[in-house]
Amino acid sequence: RADREIVLAAVQQSGMALRHASEELRADREVVLAAVKQDGYALQYTSMELRADREIILAAVQQYGAALQYASQELRADREIVLNAAALSAAPPPGAAAGPSTELPLTKEHSTTELRRSFYGVNDWPELPDGQTYCWGGI
Repeated sequence: RADREIVLAAVQQSGMALRHASEELRADREVVLAAVKQDGYALQYTSMELRADREIILAAVQQYGAALQYASQELRADREIVLNAAALSAAPPPGAAAGPSTELPLTKEHSTTELRRSFYGVNDWPELPDGQTYCWGGI
């Protein structure tokens, strides 16, 4: 739980082992980065400080797109991070039957709001006045 070398080896094998790590190691950048590279869902067990670390969030969403929900508010609005999360989430799980495509074509013209809506499958929300956004964190 508190032995850094043991925890580091454990999270490299299973990122979710981070949930058993001490609070101190959940705030250790190297340990957390290894965990989220192995399993992006492990981001939920990281310190609040590291949820605002761009490299860690990018690594997490590149491995598991829905990890975006655990990122800081600022990084949930970061275009590159949202694009990575949405691109991964649009891919069907291995072995899934092909069905109708609901994939959003990801181009630089899409607003972050459009990408968030697509990512969470909510495309029919009404437009908000300029500068206002829907609250979507913590889903």
